[in-house]
Amino acid sequence: LVLELRAHFEQVRIEEVSRLLKHASADERARAERLTQALVNRLLHGPTVSLKDADPASDAGQSRLHAAWDLFALGRTQARRGHARS
Repeated sequence: LVLELRAHFEQVRIEEVSRLLKHASADERARAERLTQALVNRLLHGPTVSLKDADPASDAGQSRLHAAWDLFALGRTQARRGHARS
């Protein structure tokens, strides 16, 4: 889940940097890459820690994991891969 969440945010980040900076210089693009990578990492730090701490064997842990799948719209991707969500 954590890997898929981070991959999803990274893909969005790459798409937005490419879309918004298609005419930027290499230096501007490199600075934007560093800035947006740092921003994504900072924004996902809390959710990542929370998800890693979730006990999938408990009801509370299952609720947290299911909420993350739903909130970040990752469930459809997971279901396509054939993984069961309990």
